[in-house]
Amino acid sequence: MREMFKGGMTGDNWLLFNEWYKNLESSVMWKSIKSKPVNKFQGVRQGGVWSPTAYKVFINTLLKMFEMNGLGAHLGSIYCGIPTVADDVTLISNNQYEMQAMLNVLSDYANKHRYIISSQKSCTLQYGSKTEHLFTLNGQPLQNSIKATHLGIDHDVNSKYGVKDCVPSRIQTVYALMGAGLHGLNGLNPKISMHLVKMYVLPRLLYGLDSIRLSVSDMKLLSVYYTKLLKQIQHLPERTATSAVYLLLGQIPVEAELHKRMLNFFGNIIRNHGSVERDVAIRQLAVMPRDSNSWFVKIIDLTEQYGLIPSPHDHINVPPVKIEWKILQEKLSLNIEGST
Repeated sequence: MREMFKGGMTGDNWLLFNEWYKNLESSVMWKSIKSKPVNKFQGVRQGGVWSPTAYKVFINTLLKMFEMNGLGAHLGSIYCGIPTVADDVTLISNNQYEMQAMLNVLSDYANKHRYIISSQKSCTLQYGSKTEHLFTLNGQPLQNSIKATHLGIDHDVNSKYGVKDCVPSRIQTVYALMGAGLHGLNGLNPKISMHLVKMYVLPRLLYGLDSIRLSVSDMKLLSVYYTKLLKQIQHLPERTATSAVYLLLGQIPVEAELHKRMLNFFGNIIRNHGSVERDVAIRQLAVMPRDSNSWFVKIIDLTEQYGLIPSPHDHINVPPVKIEWKILQEKLSLNIEGST
Protein backbone atom coordinates (compact mmCIF):
# COMPACT_ATOMS: atom_id res chain seq x y z
CA MET A 1 0.00 0.00 0.00
CA ARG A 2 2.93 2.31 0.68
CA GLU A 3 4.38 1.65 -2.80
CA MET A 4 1.00 2.40 -4.38
CA PHE A 5 0.91 5.75 -2.59
CA LYS A 6 4.50 6.56 -3.59
CA GLY A 7 3.60 5.65 -7.19
CA GLY A 8 0.87 8.29 -7.30
CA MET A 9 -2.27 6.36 -6.30
CA THR A 10 -4.13 8.56 -3.81
CA GLY A 11 -7.62 9.43 -2.63
CA ASP A 12 -10.52 7.05 -3.15
CA ASN A 13 -8.50 4.74 -5.40
CA TRP A 14 -5.98 4.10 -2.63
CA LEU A 15 -8.75 3.69 -0.03
CA LEU A 16 -10.49 1.14 -2.27
CA PHE A 17 -7.46 -1.16 -2.37
CA ASN A 18 -6.74 -0.56 1.30
CA GLU A 19 -10.23 -1.83 2.18
CA TRP A 20 -9.97 -4.67 -0.33
CA TYR A 21 -6.88 -6.02 1.41
CA LYS A 22 -8.28 -5.87 4.95
CA ASN A 23 -9.18 -9.04 6.89
CA LEU A 24 -8.04 -11.45 4.17
CA GLU A 25 -8.48 -15.16 4.82
CA SER A 26 -7.38 -18.29 2.99
CA SER A 27 -8.40 -21.94 3.27
CA VAL A 28 -6.99 -25.18 1.92
CA MET A 29 -9.19 -27.67 0.05
CA TRP A 30 -8.01 -31.28 0.25
CA LYS A 31 -10.11 -34.26 -0.88
CA SER A 32 -13.32 -32.18 -0.78
CA ILE A 33 -12.59 -31.13 2.81
CA LYS A 34 -12.08 -27.44 3.54
CA SER A 35 -9.72 -26.32 6.30
CA LYS A 36 -10.37 -23.61 8.84
CA PRO A 37 -9.63 -20.11 7.49
CA VAL A 38 -6.19 -18.64 8.10
CA ASN A 39 -5.68 -14.90 8.40
CA LYS A 40 -3.36 -13.30 5.81
CA PHE A 41 -1.36 -10.23 6.76
CA GLN A 42 0.86 -9.76 3.72
CA GLY A 43 1.17 -10.63 0.03
CA VAL A 44 -1.22 -10.21 -2.88
CA ARG A 45 -4.57 -11.99 -3.15
CA GLN A 46 -4.09 -15.46 -4.61
CA GLY A 47 -5.65 -15.61 -8.08
CA GLY A 48 -6.84 -12.00 -7.94
CA VAL A 49 -7.23 -10.00 -11.17
CA TRP A 50 -5.29 -7.09 -9.67
CA SER A 51 -2.56 -9.25 -8.11
CA PRO A 52 -0.03 -9.27 -11.02
CA THR A 53 -0.30 -5.48 -11.37
CA ALA A 54 -0.08 -5.01 -7.60
CA TYR A 55 3.16 -6.97 -7.50
CA LYS A 56 4.55 -4.94 -10.40
CA VAL A 57 3.83 -1.77 -8.44
CA PHE A 58 5.60 -3.28 -5.44
CA ILE A 59 8.72 -4.42 -7.34
CA ASN A 60 8.99 -1.33 -9.56
CA THR A 61 10.99 0.65 -6.97
CA LEU A 62 13.72 -2.00 -7.06
CA LEU A 63 13.84 -2.01 -10.86
CA LYS A 64 14.07 1.79 -10.99
CA MET A 65 16.87 1.70 -8.39
CA PHE A 66 19.00 -0.53 -10.62
CA GLU A 67 18.26 1.55 -13.72
CA MET A 68 18.99 4.93 -12.09
CA ASN A 69 22.33 3.68 -10.76
CA GLY A 70 23.22 2.00 -14.07
CA LEU A 71 23.81 -1.38 -12.42
CA GLY A 72 23.71 -4.16 -14.98
CA ALA A 73 24.08 -4.78 -18.68
CA HIS A 74 23.57 -2.19 -21.42
CA LEU A 75 22.94 -2.84 -25.10
CA GLY A 76 24.57 0.23 -26.55
CA SER A 77 22.95 3.04 -24.57
CA ILE A 78 19.86 0.95 -23.72
CA TYR A 79 19.63 -0.36 -20.16
CA CYS A 80 18.57 -4.01 -19.93
CA GLY A 81 20.25 -5.15 -16.71
CA ILE A 82 17.24 -6.58 -14.89
CA PRO A 83 14.50 -8.01 -17.16
CA THR A 84 11.59 -9.02 -14.93
CA VAL A 85 8.22 -10.73 -15.31
CA ALA A 86 6.25 -10.60 -12.04
CA ASP A 87 8.47 -12.33 -9.45
CA ASP A 88 10.85 -13.88 -12.01
CA VAL A 89 13.84 -11.55 -11.80
CA THR A 90 16.98 -11.96 -13.92
CA LEU A 91 20.16 -10.00 -13.23
CA ILE A 92 22.50 -9.51 -16.21
CA SER A 93 26.03 -8.12 -16.11
CA ASN A 94 29.36 -8.62 -17.90
CA ASN A 95 31.35 -7.76 -14.78
CA GLN A 96 31.64 -10.13 -11.80
CA TYR A 97 32.01 -7.33 -9.22
CA GLU A 98 29.00 -5.48 -10.59
CA MET A 99 26.98 -8.71 -10.48
CA GLN A 100 27.80 -9.24 -6.81
CA ALA A 101 26.86 -5.61 -6.11
CA MET A 102 23.49 -6.21 -7.82
CA LEU A 103 22.90 -9.29 -5.68
CA ASN A 104 23.72 -7.29 -2.56
CA VAL A 105 21.27 -4.52 -3.53
CA LEU A 106 18.61 -7.16 -4.25
CA SER A 107 19.01 -8.88 -0.87
CA ASP A 108 19.09 -5.54 1.00
CA TYR A 109 15.86 -4.46 -0.70
CA ALA A 110 14.18 -7.77 0.18
CA ASN A 111 15.33 -7.61 3.81
CA LYS A 112 14.10 -4.02 4.08
CA HIS A 113 10.65 -5.14 2.97
CA ARG A 114 10.74 -8.21 5.23
CA TYR A 115 10.94 -11.06 2.76
CA ILE A 116 13.76 -13.41 1.78
CA ILE A 117 14.94 -14.43 -1.69
CA SER A 118 15.88 -18.09 -1.59
CA SER A 119 19.47 -18.85 -2.60
CA GLN A 120 18.45 -22.49 -3.15
CA LYS A 121 15.92 -21.50 -5.83
CA SER A 122 18.34 -19.13 -7.57
CA CYS A 123 21.38 -19.92 -9.71
CA THR A 124 23.96 -18.28 -11.95
CA LEU A 125 24.71 -18.91 -15.62
CA GLN A 126 28.16 -17.75 -16.70
CA TYR A 127 28.49 -17.30 -20.47
CA GLY A 128 31.93 -17.22 -22.07
CA SER A 129 33.76 -17.22 -18.73
CA LYS A 130 37.03 -19.14 -18.57
CA THR A 131 37.10 -19.03 -14.76
CA GLU A 132 34.07 -19.86 -12.64
CA HIS A 133 33.15 -17.11 -10.20
CA LEU A 134 31.36 -17.69 -6.91
CA PHE A 135 28.45 -15.36 -6.09
CA THR A 136 26.54 -15.09 -2.81
CA LEU A 137 23.02 -14.04 -1.90
CA ASN A 138 22.19 -13.30 1.74
CA GLY A 139 25.60 -14.68 2.64
CA GLN A 140 24.76 -18.03 1.00
CA PRO A 141 26.63 -19.27 -2.12
CA LEU A 142 24.64 -19.46 -5.36
CA GLN A 143 24.83 -22.59 -7.46
CA ASN A 144 26.74 -22.24 -10.71
CA SER A 145 24.75 -24.03 -13.37
CA ILE A 146 25.16 -24.70 -17.09
CA LYS A 147 21.39 -24.83 -17.68
CA ALA A 148 18.38 -23.10 -16.17
CA THR A 149 14.73 -22.60 -17.08
CA HIS A 150 13.30 -19.08 -17.13
CA LEU A 151 9.73 -18.35 -18.27
CA GLY A 152 9.46 -21.82 -19.80
CA ILE A 153 12.64 -21.51 -21.89
CA ASP A 154 15.73 -23.62 -21.19
CA HIS A 155 18.88 -21.48 -21.26
CA ASP A 156 22.18 -23.29 -21.78
CA VAL A 157 25.65 -21.71 -21.54
CA ASN A 158 27.05 -24.20 -24.07
CA SER A 159 24.54 -23.39 -26.80
CA LYS A 160 25.25 -21.18 -29.80
CA TYR A 161 22.00 -19.27 -29.35
CA GLY A 162 21.98 -19.32 -25.55
CA VAL A 163 19.21 -21.93 -25.53
CA LYS A 164 19.40 -25.66 -26.08
CA ASP A 165 17.11 -28.68 -26.15
CA CYS A 166 13.92 -26.61 -25.92
CA VAL A 167 11.81 -28.95 -27.98
CA PRO A 168 12.18 -32.44 -26.37
CA SER A 169 10.67 -31.30 -23.08
CA ARG A 170 7.76 -29.63 -24.90
CA ILE A 171 6.92 -32.80 -26.79
CA GLN A 172 6.20 -34.63 -23.55
CA THR A 173 3.19 -32.36 -22.91
CA VAL A 174 1.11 -34.08 -25.61
CA TYR A 175 1.51 -37.69 -24.55
CA ALA A 176 -0.97 -37.24 -21.68
CA LEU A 177 -3.70 -36.61 -24.26
CA MET A 178 -3.21 -39.93 -26.03
CA GLY A 179 -5.15 -41.79 -23.35
CA ALA A 180 -8.05 -39.35 -23.82
CA GLY A 181 -8.43 -40.39 -27.46
CA LEU A 182 -6.08 -38.06 -29.32
CA HIS A 183 -5.27 -40.71 -31.92
CA GLY A 184 -6.81 -41.82 -35.18
CA LEU A 185 -7.69 -45.47 -34.58
CA ASN A 186 -10.81 -45.83 -32.38
CA GLY A 187 -10.19 -42.32 -31.07
CA LEU A 188 -11.72 -38.91 -31.56
CA ASN A 189 -12.79 -37.57 -34.91
CA PRO A 190 -9.73 -36.02 -36.66
CA LYS A 191 -11.54 -32.69 -36.87
CA ILE A 192 -12.12 -32.66 -33.10
CA SER A 193 -8.57 -33.85 -32.47
CA MET A 194 -7.22 -31.01 -34.62
CA HIS A 195 -9.27 -28.54 -32.59
CA LEU A 196 -7.65 -29.90 -29.41
CA VAL A 197 -4.22 -29.61 -31.03
CA LYS A 198 -4.82 -25.96 -31.92
CA MET A 199 -6.32 -25.06 -28.54
CA TYR A 200 -4.00 -27.00 -26.24
CA VAL A 201 -1.02 -28.60 -27.97
CA LEU A 202 0.29 -25.73 -30.13
CA PRO A 203 0.19 -23.08 -27.37
CA ARG A 204 2.10 -25.40 -25.02
CA LEU A 205 4.44 -26.62 -27.73
CA LEU A 206 5.39 -23.17 -29.05
CA TYR A 207 5.17 -21.10 -25.86
CA GLY A 208 8.14 -18.74 -25.67
CA LEU A 209 9.78 -20.14 -28.81
CA ASP A 210 8.69 -17.07 -30.80
CA SER A 211 11.16 -14.95 -28.81
CA ILE A 212 14.29 -17.00 -29.55
CA ARG A 213 16.13 -18.51 -32.52
CA LEU A 214 15.80 -22.27 -32.54
CA SER A 215 18.72 -24.37 -33.70
CA VAL A 216 18.37 -26.37 -36.92
CA SER A 217 18.22 -29.63 -34.96
CA ASP A 218 15.47 -28.31 -32.66
CA MET A 219 13.41 -27.06 -35.61
CA LYS A 220 13.80 -30.38 -37.42
CA LEU A 221 12.75 -32.29 -34.29
CA LEU A 222 9.73 -30.02 -33.89
CA SER A 223 8.65 -30.49 -37.51
CA VAL A 224 9.10 -34.27 -37.45
CA TYR A 225 7.10 -34.58 -34.24
CA TYR A 226 4.24 -32.35 -35.43
CA THR A 227 3.95 -34.17 -38.74
CA LYS A 228 3.90 -37.50 -36.93
CA LEU A 229 1.18 -36.22 -34.60
CA LEU A 230 -1.04 -35.12 -37.50
CA LYS A 231 -0.55 -38.51 -39.17
CA GLN A 232 -1.56 -40.20 -35.94
CA ILE A 233 -4.79 -38.28 -35.39
CA GLN A 234 -5.78 -39.04 -39.02
CA HIS A 235 -4.64 -42.66 -38.74
CA LEU A 236 -2.42 -42.30 -41.80
CA PRO A 237 0.50 -44.63 -42.53
CA GLU A 238 4.06 -43.42 -41.91
CA ARG A 239 4.85 -43.32 -45.64
CA THR A 240 2.12 -40.72 -46.35
CA ALA A 241 3.51 -37.62 -48.08
CA THR A 242 3.97 -34.67 -45.72
CA SER A 243 2.08 -32.30 -48.03
CA ALA A 244 -0.96 -34.60 -47.98
CA VAL A 245 -0.92 -34.73 -44.17
CA TYR A 246 -1.31 -30.95 -43.97
CA LEU A 247 -3.70 -30.56 -46.92
CA LEU A 248 -6.21 -33.12 -45.59
CA LEU A 249 -6.59 -31.07 -42.40
CA GLY A 250 -6.15 -27.66 -44.03
CA GLN A 251 -3.23 -26.81 -41.74
CA ILE A 252 0.14 -25.15 -42.20
CA PRO A 253 3.48 -26.66 -41.07
CA VAL A 254 4.52 -26.04 -37.48
CA GLU A 255 7.56 -24.07 -38.67
CA ALA A 256 5.25 -21.65 -40.50
CA GLU A 257 3.04 -21.44 -37.40
CA LEU A 258 6.09 -20.44 -35.38
CA HIS A 259 7.04 -17.86 -38.03
CA LYS A 260 3.57 -16.28 -37.77
CA ARG A 261 3.95 -16.00 -34.00
CA MET A 262 7.39 -14.44 -34.37
CA LEU A 263 6.03 -11.77 -36.73
CA ASN A 264 3.09 -11.17 -34.42
CA PHE A 265 5.50 -10.74 -31.51
CA PHE A 266 7.52 -8.27 -33.57
CA GLY A 267 4.33 -6.33 -34.29
CA ASN A 268 3.61 -6.05 -30.56
CA ILE A 269 7.13 -4.74 -29.97
CA ILE A 270 7.10 -1.97 -32.58
CA ARG A 271 3.65 -0.69 -31.51
CA ASN A 272 4.81 -0.30 -27.91
CA HIS A 273 6.31 3.20 -28.08
CA GLY A 274 8.79 4.10 -25.35
CA SER A 275 9.48 0.48 -24.39
CA VAL A 276 12.93 -1.03 -23.98
CA GLU A 277 12.01 -3.77 -26.47
CA ARG A 278 11.25 -1.21 -29.21
CA ASP A 279 14.50 0.64 -28.51
CA VAL A 280 16.38 -2.66 -28.80
CA ALA A 281 14.58 -3.45 -32.08
CA ILE A 282 15.59 -0.08 -33.59
CA ARG A 283 19.21 -0.58 -32.56
CA GLN A 284 19.51 -4.19 -33.67
CA LEU A 285 17.95 -3.60 -37.06
CA ALA A 286 20.34 -0.69 -37.60
CA VAL A 287 23.64 -2.24 -36.54
CA MET A 288 23.38 -6.01 -36.86
CA PRO A 289 24.96 -7.60 -39.99
CA ARG A 290 22.84 -10.01 -42.00
CA ASP A 291 24.99 -13.00 -41.03
CA SER A 292 24.51 -12.44 -37.27
CA ASN A 293 22.43 -14.63 -34.94
CA SER A 294 20.16 -11.74 -33.94
CA TRP A 295 16.45 -12.50 -33.59
CA PHE A 296 15.68 -9.29 -35.47
CA VAL A 297 17.80 -10.41 -38.43
CA LYS A 298 15.64 -13.54 -38.49
CA ILE A 299 12.57 -11.29 -38.78
CA ILE A 300 14.11 -9.66 -41.86
CA ASP A 301 14.70 -13.11 -43.34
CA LEU A 302 11.05 -14.06 -42.71
CA THR A 303 9.68 -10.97 -44.49
CA GLU A 304 11.82 -11.82 -47.51
CA GLN A 305 10.98 -15.53 -47.33
CA TYR A 306 7.22 -14.90 -47.49
CA GLY A 307 7.35 -11.83 -49.73
CA LEU A 308 5.97 -9.45 -47.12
CA ILE A 309 6.35 -5.73 -47.90
CA PRO A 310 7.33 -3.33 -46.39
CA SER A 311 10.41 -4.49 -44.50
CA PRO A 312 10.85 -4.45 -40.68
CA HIS A 313 12.87 -1.22 -41.02
CA ASP A 314 9.85 0.52 -42.55
CA HIS A 315 7.51 -0.94 -39.91
CA ILE A 316 9.69 0.54 -37.16
CA ASN A 317 9.32 4.06 -38.60
CA VAL A 318 5.58 3.75 -39.24
CA PRO A 319 4.19 0.93 -37.03
CA PRO A 320 1.01 -0.56 -38.51
CA VAL A 321 -2.10 -0.61 -36.35
CA LYS A 322 -3.45 -3.98 -35.25
CA ILE A 323 -5.92 -4.32 -38.12
CA GLU A 324 -3.17 -3.65 -40.69
CA TRP A 325 -0.91 -6.17 -38.99
CA LYS A 326 -3.75 -8.70 -39.02
CA ILE A 327 -4.12 -8.24 -42.78
CA LEU A 328 -0.37 -8.82 -43.11
CA GLN A 329 -0.73 -12.05 -41.11
CA GLU A 330 -3.55 -13.20 -43.42
CA LYS A 331 -1.30 -12.52 -46.42
CA LEU A 332 1.39 -14.60 -44.78
CA SER A 333 -1.07 -17.49 -44.30
CA LEU A 334 -2.06 -17.34 -47.97
CA ASN A 335 1.60 -17.40 -49.03
CA ILE A 336 2.25 -20.40 -46.79
CA GLU A 337 -0.79 -22.32 -48.04
CA GLY A 338 0.20 -21.56 -51.63
CA SER A 339 3.72 -22.89 -51.12
CA THR A 340 2.40 -25.96 -49.30
